[in-house]
Amino acid sequence: MIIRKATIDDTSNIAKVQVESWRSTYSGFIPADYLDSLSLSEKEALWHKVISANKSSTYVVEIPSHQVIGFVNGGPEQTGAFPYSHELYAIYILKEYQQQGLGIRLFQELAKDGIHSFVVWVLAQNPSREFYKYLGGRKIATEMVTIGGVNLEEVAYGITLTKMK
Repeated sequence: MIIRKATIDDTSNIAKVQVESWRSTYSGFIPADYLDSLSLSEKEALWHKVISANKSSTYVVEIPSHQVIGFVNGGPEQTGAFPYSHELYAIYILKEYQQQGLGIRLFQELAKDGIHSFVVWVLAQNPSREFYKYLGGRKIATEMVTIGGVNLEEVAYGITLTKMK
């Protein structure tokens, strides 16, 4: 598997990974009609804007057939409310490729860009939140968010990566 800096040409594949990941991860606690309504074209436009702006770090992981199967995006912490210099905006890996160390490898790429201390917001019902605890994350805040008409708890974890192996 190859991990590399994302380019504009990756926006369609990043959008596909994000939508598919949302549908597989959040099924059961975010309404199906909301998940079904996620628009690939809207996500592609969003990622085109993000990558074009060049204000954050985005990396993709692809398999030998050049299919993008995951990505990470991080940059400056946006609120100033936390004692962390950066924020993890998104990390998604297709379900069939999870639990293979790819999340750690993506974080290693962010670390090369100087992202060692960050806050990440994750839905409390998201089983992937255990990954942030594994990285040494500690719960620093909670808030309620509404997605698809459902109120959900979102948890902020603060993480300082001391060593990336």
